[in-house]
Amino acid sequence: MNENLISQLYHESVKQELATKRSMEMTSNLSVFIIAGMMYFIFGFPESSSHLVAIIGSLTVFVLQIFEARIYMKNYTYRKRVDEIEETLLKQKEIPDAAVHYSGAGVNFVYAFAATAWKNYILIFLTLDACWFAKLYLFPFPAASWSEFLSRPQSGFLPGWFFFAFAGVFWIIYISLGIWYKIKSKSEKISGI
Repeated sequence: MNENLISQLYHESVKQELATKRSMEMTSNLSVFIIAGMMYFIFGFPESSSHLVAIIGSLTVFVLQIFEARIYMKNYTYRKRVDEIEETLLKQKEIPDAAVHYSGAGVNFVYAFAATAWKNYILIFLTLDACWFAKLYLFPFPAASWSEFLSRPQSGFLPGWFFFAFAGVFWIIYISLGIWYKIKSKSEKISGI
């Protein structure tokens, strides 16, 4: 293969990989910004803000994580391409006729979602839930009993326990995904992005 063409492919792949990395950083930073804004609103204006602000913040961050998982899939593909080109170029120094073979390896959405959850979003959601629990417990005054605390998130026709049950199911799934990701990435020795 023409050395100039390989060089051009390599530079383009590196450029695409860096662009997707910047996009992932932007979505993570936006999530942190949303947390800061949400915390300011629910603790800065406790009388006029509802615990639903924290839930809306969580849903917004969840959507951002979905976007980041999609970007992660592209970034993973570009990273693998760069690795394969580098490996081929090293082989060409030893075997001059070696050609670039790109396998097109990628990851599926579930893997990408689990990876972003483990690497960034688990801490973001822990912070969001800590703020939500603090808001429920402290405002309008500290809860006097466990049953009072559990009833505080009641909203319209939805009872308070519904929100806690939803959060519990979310965390069971989220932690399971994180464990699955760690096991799968170790067993397949997938390079970290």
